[in-house]
Amino acid sequence: MSFLPMILIICLCLPSSSLLPSPSHFGVTASRTQIPQSRPTRLPLNLSPVSLPDSLADSASIAASSTLSYFTSSPLSSARIDFFTNVGDETYTTLKNGDPFMKELVTCLARVTAENKNKPLVRVYFPDEGSAALTRRDWDFEEDGGETNTGSIPCNVVISSIPPSGFPPPDISKDSIAILNCPKASESESAEALLDAYRLNEGCMGVVMLNPNLVDMGVTGYGMAGRMYFERVIKPMAQTYYLKTYYNGAVTYSSSTQGGGYTVWKEDADADGGYSLVDVVDAKPTDIDAMDCIEAGAFKEDANLGPLDALADFVNGMMRL
Repeated sequence: MSFLPMILIICLCLPSSSLLPSPSHFGVTASRTQIPQSRPTRLPLNLSPVSLPDSLADSASIAASSTLSYFTSSPLSSARIDFFTNVGDETYTTLKNGDPFMKELVTCLARVTAENKNKPLVRVYFPDEGSAALTRRDWDFEEDGGETNTGSIPCNVVISSIPPSGFPPPDISKDSIAILNCPKASESESAEALLDAYRLNEGCMGVVMLNPNLVDMGVTGYGMAGRMYFERVIKPMAQTYYLKTYYNGAVTYSSSTQGGGYTVWKEDADADGGYSLVDVVDAKPTDIDAMDCIEAGAFKEDANLGPLDALADFVNGMMRL
């Protein structure tokens, strides 16, 4: 018998498993029959959960307190606040939906900065002069030197529009805090110029970005310009407050909560306040991750929650605005 037929006979007699390649640093060829792997056991909760706010005013107060604390420890820096409660409803723009929260946030910040005689102003930048003019007309401002009115905007609030790229900002020598309200990708260069101007404004506390959307992947893409802008402008922003609602849950975060993480809440008719804790993570979840967590997540029972408030009325009410 020739040598080649003998090799073929030996191979046919061997078990099929012996013909599989041995493991190497290049990997191993997968077999046709996949053995299901058991899901890994979840790690115990090691981050502090963050409560849902009691009201819109409470939400703004927490955001203002967190931001002021950050500016105290890191002056002349930038902070990010995200507040989304429209649950995918695009009937109104992000600018319009965030207006009630903006009023409360501005009021909280302005009451504190008014005590600074050298730099008492809180300047709010709107994307264009049209929206800035409408705000000046519609907001009820207190009279300078008059009595404090809890329903009015403090008189040390100034409304401006984001200057076009290449144009200088207004006189910011008296500004203590600047708020860029919903800056979009089309204002990315101007937003960066404003950040640079306020970093040189000695005595200024910092700049707040409210609901920023400064990188449009449809325009900027994942090229070098987008990555460089992310590293220069977006990455240095400290997230001081976050609240986003979904159809049957919400995610919240506050930098003022010691050891706190991004906390996922789910509607629960049996829970006090209508919400139960699902999970706490150390990074901001994407919409898909948050919705998957809300839909499939089991309520946490091993967490030392303490006196957490999960108020359903406020969150559900904001979701239906």
